[in-house]
Amino acid sequence: MRANRYIKADKGQFNFNGDTSYLAYNTPLLRGNRITSLKFKTASKDGLLMFHADGEGKNMSLFAVDLYEGEVRLHYADNGQVVTQKAPPQSGEQYADLTEVSISSYLSKRPGRPGRWGIIAKNSRFLGPIDAGLDLKAQVEPTYIGKVPKRIEEKYSELFETDVVTSKPFIGCIWDININKQSKRLSLKTARKVKNGCYDKVLRSASIQNGGYMKLRSPLKWSNVSFVLATSTTHGTIFYKDNNRGDYLLVAVDKSKLVIKYVVEEEEYILQSKANINTKSRRFVTITVTPDNRMLLHVDDIVEDSTVIPYLADLSSGEVYLGQLPDTADGPSTGYVGCITDLVIGQSVTDFVTDIVEQENVILDRCRVIKAKTTEVELDDIIMEPVRVAQCYSLQANPLTDSFFLSEGGNNHIRVKKSLFVNNTSTPNRFKIAMTVRTRASEGVLVFIHSTERGYKYVLLHFNSTTLIYDVNFGEGLKTSITLPAKLGDGIPHKVTVARSNNRFLLNLDNLDKPGDIPNDGLAVFRNSEPIYIGIIAETAEVSGVPFTGCISGLQVDTTNFTRDMVETVGHVPSCVAATTPTLNHYFNGSVHFSPDVTLKADDTITLEFLSVRQTGDILSLVNENKDNILKVTLDNGKVTISTTLQSLDISVSEENLYFCDGSYHTLTLDYKTPSSVTVTVDKVVSRDVSLSEDNLYVVIGDQFTGCMTPPTRNSNPISLSSLRSNTGVQFASCPA
Repeated sequence: MRANRYIKADKGQFNFNGDTSYLAYNTPLLRGNRITSLKFKTASKDGLLMFHADGEGKNMSLFAVDLYEGEVRLHYADNGQVVTQKAPPQSGEQYADLTEVSISSYLSKRPGRPGRWGIIAKNSRFLGPIDAGLDLKAQVEPTYIGKVPKRIEEKYSELFETDVVTSKPFIGCIWDININKQSKRLSLKTARKVKNGCYDKVLRSASIQNGGYMKLRSPLKWSNVSFVLATSTTHGTIFYKDNNRGDYLLVAVDKSKLVIKYVVEEEEYILQSKANINTKSRRFVTITVTPDNRMLLHVDDIVEDSTVIPYLADLSSGEVYLGQLPDTADGPSTGYVGCITDLVIGQSVTDFVTDIVEQENVILDRCRVIKAKTTEVELDDIIMEPVRVAQCYSLQANPLTDSFFLSEGGNNHIRVKKSLFVNNTSTPNRFKIAMTVRTRASEGVLVFIHSTERGYKYVLLHFNSTTLIYDVNFGEGLKTSITLPAKLGDGIPHKVTVARSNNRFLLNLDNLDKPGDIPNDGLAVFRNSEPIYIGIIAETAEVSGVPFTGCISGLQVDTTNFTRDMVETVGHVPSCVAATTPTLNHYFNGSVHFSPDVTLKADDTITLEFLSVRQTGDILSLVNENKDNILKVTLDNGKVTISTTLQSLDISVSEENLYFCDGSYHTLTLDYKTPSSVTVTVDKVVSRDVSLSEDNLYVVIGDQFTGCMTPPTRNSNPISLSSLRSNTGVQFASCPA
């Protein structure tokens, strides 16, 4: 963003991602008789804190402060001569471990009169002289904080290429940028990719780039490990932990699958998930050890388990490696490239600031999926909010192979390319489309084909609450229609087939046939048509219909069975849940949500029941028209957290951390009396009133929640799902019984 505004220096808190973040100030931070100070905390031993330079060659004036190999350095130049002074941390501390560090500099106006600069870190301080006076009052260039733009790096390449001044961007937080210890208003010219606010909680997100890795302090326990990842790589080490005695736990991507290799007393135990990992989408991973010494691997809701392991090794010693193996270990030589968030080892959530011992090529608080062998961005930046993952209950909701779930809202559908369904000349009079349908909807479009060749022609297979209908318009006033009595909206699978043989159409539902006649040259509607549309009518069509919502599987055209990689999916089309006895409740896979077209009014009450697969997750949010969260209700290990833009509070439902992981439904009620009086009730435990910063809010259900929810109600009346603001893939009426 660009900001032509003023920010109070003593209030500004800025978070830098270590990649593209920087600030540029118009206000001269460096000039005679000024003390310039800032505070920072960081997870890195290298990074640029402050840089200002004007002029070139002998006319160059310079003042810069950076972190280099764990030391703070000050660089200044007068008449083109660069002088560097170092401030090593005192008492064996490392600046990367510190909470706050202050840097102050005093620059004399008088040539030849020394200035001063100092570092204050906890109880340690270092003071040193600046031997030459600097007068930067003729400042042309801005003063940069955190990084310099490419133009400046190229202009002063002799400084950056030789590490006279480090070119590495700063990672972490900088605040209290002051002049003469006053809350002077500073003119901020540019704030690029900088977030407001410093971390006072655990930093959970990290993006490992090519050749990158992190080394973490040793945890006390390893038998429960969980994390969220997003990657496009097909091979690479994600997690490695050993005990320096030959026993180790390795988690890696191998041929796009997640693999665990556990070695204890020279015996190997290997688990491999069936799910593809390199989809660039978020994957929830949990590794647990059962009381009978079996290892379980959860990837989303797919579970693999090992045989009984006779002996569990003590892996409490040594360090954890993320992204690459240590030099002494055997395993994949390829490093992991992608995002890792919410790493939980035992009962400890990893803080990617305080728990890091060493890192290289890692961007914190930001996730970017890039090509495994290049440095070019392959996917837009993904901001992964904290999602604490701890699998506690196994819901039998495995994906149905080669299936397609079409949700309400949006333009979600499937297309089969024309070249895959137009008959060849040897069998010009045969054609077949078959599929298995499961839905709770009362009407919807199943198949649509149209053509504008010699007049408008179309084929439309659809249904209503009582009938399956096959309409064909051959153009020039020729039409035919075949119907079968049907109640497809009962939530159980039905096999639907439409076929052509010679001059007859055939409609089949669960082995019940109904034929219909075709006029001469009726096949022309197929020959010059656009793709087959599954679940929707094309936007350019001259007819209309209700988009299908539900599950389609077993898609067959002629004799070809179509898998997911053979068709084009448009919008959010996840796999269906393999539920033989689905309920009316809605299924959330951990990264989806929906928003009904409901704007809250005074005295509204929203009620739903939820069954959570994990100890944590977002249940309900209130958002404004800009989609800003004004209130969020989140599960948090036995309690419910209510967060608003004004305050945050907890509802202590139980002292049991696993209270919500009992495989049962729990009731949540939101009472919206007025914007200044909102309460949340969970299992009869009522929160105190919270106030909201604005009104005219609408409801978002789910997001980062895995499990099932009952259809929500408003003032005891079911909320209509026929008109939605959004649905990113929630599978309605699809939860297993």
